[in-house]
Amino acid sequence: YIDYTDDEGVKSVCAWESVRLFKRPGESALVGTVVFGEELTHLGQEALVKEEKRNYVLVKTGEGKVGWLNEIFLVKDAGLVVVLDKAKLYENPGSYSSAKDEYFRAGDLAILNNYQDDWIFLVGKEKDKSGWIKGYEILSVDPEDISIASMLDKARNKDTRSEQVAAMRSIG
Repeated sequence: YIDYTDDEGVKSVCAWESVRLFKRPGESALVGTVVFGEELTHLGQEALVKEEKRNYVLVKTGEGKVGWLNEIFLVKDAGLVVVLDKAKLYENPGSYSSAKDEYFRAGDLAILNNYQDDWIFLVGKEKDKSGWIKGYEILSVDPEDISIASMLDKARNKDTRSEQVAAMRSIG
């Protein structure tokens, strides 16, 4: 049921808006919630819940909460970044012929998951898009940039145009 892994100390990032952190794998007792972009540390244990066909990992939040999280909501060995300029996505690093019809917009939050030379693999919120981009210069890890991008993301997700405008003005 519970397996010990070599992942102890590995950092992951939550890829979903809000995810429940459980006291035990597959049970409903909550420890708390984890939000998009939150960094988590693996504690070296995972558990397969056969009835759910889901694998859970034991993690620790930055606030010190320890609990089990469905691994599908994580991007392992990753970090949060802000895309500073429109970035076209590619299937493969180094291959401009593998262009996708997808982009990250300036101000989007993304999860940096891998890199190869000057190519970076990014994963979007709720894993809605992913791919390789060219060049580190269009990314920021500055906490202030991440904070502003987070406010921008919340404003973009408001229900009405007037709510979006009001939320963007409050970023000021």
